[in-house]
Amino acid sequence: MEYFELGDLEKHITEVITEDDVKDITKDVLNGLRIMHGENFAHRDLKPSNIFVVQMPPASKWWVKIGDFGISKRVQGDITALRTQIGTPAYQAPEINGYLDMDEPTSIYDNAVDIWSLGCVIYKIATQKLLFPQPSAVFRFCNGRLAFPEQALSAKLNKDGVEFVKRLIVPNPRERISVEEAHKASWLSQETRDISLKTEEPIKVADQVLNEKEDENTSLLPTSVDET
Repeated sequence: MEYFELGDLEKHITEVITEDDVKDITKDVLNGLRIMHGENFAHRDLKPSNIFVVQMPPASKWWVKIGDFGISKRVQGDITALRTQIGTPAYQAPEINGYLDMDEPTSIYDNAVDIWSLGCVIYKIATQKLLFPQPSAVFRFCNGRLAFPEQALSAKLNKDGVEFVKRLIVPNPRERISVEEAHKASWLSQETRDISLKTEEPIKVADQVLNEKEDENTSLLPTSVDET
């Protein structure tokens, strides 16, 4: 069993986390979900306390891993369909509790529940608040009586980041993006911290060229003549 000295993500949410940090954490969680969903497993209880920190700033970039697979289950058609109302309420997808008016029985769901939970996780680490503090808020959101609370999220993430989270928090699981689609999202490839690193080198080169030009011009100036 792997030991994580830094503990779980929940205990670090109160610390200053930048948008790039949120992206690093999101990408790591998506990498874990890609493996699970690729094998038809659903985690079913994705939340900050089940995400463990391997490394973090200032020592390095964020590196996290999904853990606690106690209620994970493989989905194989009707034989092992997911029906149990299980998980943590603040991170539960609406279909788990039958909040949706859909054609098929509402007691059956699939690994799309993890995508909803990921949206809730991102919202929590970015805003330090729960997306839907009460189950009734999820119900009202799914029925169009409550707007997505994006104001707090917009204070931390750019427009693409907010839209990314909104694509995860879609009531109908059929319309929710898959883990593969989420992994390819353009927002995840935008890294503001790289801008300074990429612009430093051209500046150094430009300074070097200017210095060389100055030395060249200086050498071309006429030298003083000794008239004595």
